[in-house]
Amino acid sequence: MDFPTLTAQPIYPLSQQREDAVIRNSSESGYVLTRPRFTRSRRSFDVVYNGMSSGDFITLEDFYVNSCGNGSAMFNWTHPETLEVLTVRFKEPISSSLPIPNRYSVQMKLEEV
Repeated sequence: MDFPTLTAQPIYPLSQQREDAVIRNSSESGYVLTRPRFTRSRRSFDVVYNGMSSGDFITLEDFYVNSCGNGSAMFNWTHPETLEVLTVRFKEPISSSLPIPNRYSVQMKLEEV
């Protein structure tokens, strides 16, 4: 399943974080022992849209609720800068506000699966 095509583009900066993939243990002698937690580290993305039209907002809400089962299903998302296609899911519910009539401000947090 693919993320819907929207007329709105995300605003910059596009925030990206890597998951902490290291387990750290302190010893009594003051050394810190480390080892990998996973074989790979996942990325998460904070994506913000300002001025999203009502039509795009309805499309996005329908995708989140009906296609993704309120955010539980994974989907293909294309990174807007690198054009890399990533398999992601919603990390938390979509946050939105309506600062001016018919123009939404939307925030999404996505995480690689």
